[in-house]
Amino acid sequence: MKSNPRRLLGFKGIGEKKLGKIVKAWKKFEKTKQLAELLSPHGVSRTLIIKIFEHFGESADAEVRKNPYVLTQIDGIGFRRADEVSLKIGIRPDSTFRLLSALVFVLNESAVTRAKKRIYIVGEIPAFERGCRTLDDTNRRTVLDSLCKKEDVKVDFVSVM
Repeated sequence: MKSNPRRLLGFKGIGEKKLGKIVKAWKKFEKTKQLAELLSPHGVSRTLIIKIFEHFGESADAEVRKNPYVLTQIDGIGFRRADEVSLKIGIRPDSTFRLLSALVFVLNESAVTRAKKRIYIVGEIPAFERGCRTLDDTNRRTVLDSLCKKEDVKVDFVSVM
């Protein structure tokens, strides 16, 4: 099938139109299989793999390899699960990329207001603190500053009384 799908034209009932549908379905299967080969060994279920494929389409495997934290866009996968998968596929526990991903996730999930490219975070963000537990205060500030430059925003923490 892979090397010469046109051989199927020799079978009764398979014309060009049906062959096109078969080839399209085969390509989709191959892409889903690649995604499953990446995620199944790390405990991601077939149901979630299908959800991920449906969300990202044929580029799902490439998207997840490039940034495994995109998995948080899928219902049923939170940051903790995406982080577990990320660490298993090679993201270093102390990488700035990991910590920025944690911060972005927390900012998206927290009580955040945007006004004129300024983000006000109300209260504490313990999930970010847990994600940064491997860093000292100076490196945490570096991570936050790096994100602010990348997103062209200013972050203000507002304490809750």
